[in-house]
Amino acid sequence: MLASRAAAITLPALVLSGPAACQEDPWLAIQPNATGATNYVRRSEIEAFADVSPSNCMLILSDGEEIRVFQKCAPVAAVLKNERLVSFPNEFGMVFVLTSSIFDLVSTNNSGCRLNLKNRKFVSVNQSCESTHQALPRE
Repeated sequence: MLASRAAAITLPALVLSGPAACQEDPWLAIQPNATGATNYVRRSEIEAFADVSPSNCMLILSDGEEIRVFQKCAPVAAVLKNERLVSFPNEFGMVFVLTSSIFDLVSTNNSGCRLNLKNRKFVSVNQSCESTHQALPRE
């Protein structure tokens, strides 16, 4: 069900830099390819996002829904400006995740680390779990 819903809402997008994207606004504006259309996602629902190809970023929401945007994740991180976000390298760029959303760190057989999230989703990073653990802020 989630996979089909994610496919249905896959958006070619650019994060807007206008008034809807200001820090006080609880919504992140996403501009799809459709001229004149704007879509929104509640900022507080974003738990992680990762570059999943050379030009695509996947937002992972607290309910496990995934929203694909057709741009790199770095501009999304810049708009969110959340000090609780940590970043790690992955195959296509970067992974950004809220530390409070991480459930556990599991080593993969390619010397990487899988960060399992509380919503039962995961993101993979291109460094060991030991290095990932050391980079996490102490709460």
